[in-house]
Amino acid sequence: MHQPREQCNTTQFHVDATTGVDALLDNLSNGRPFCDLDQNTAERLCVHVALEALRRLS
Repeated sequence: MHQPREQCNTTQFHVDATTGVDALLDNLSNGRPFCDLDQNTAERLCVHVALEALRRLS
């Protein structure tokens, strides 16, 4: 279910490891949901977030 547009962070960003992680953490910390991510983009974002998290921990 989509959130009402005014409650969404509609900033577009390329899904790369650093930008993806930082944008995700920013959204989560501010309670803003992502909107209109298709499944492929969402899956790629999850993979990049996981890889970047592992890189930062190592």
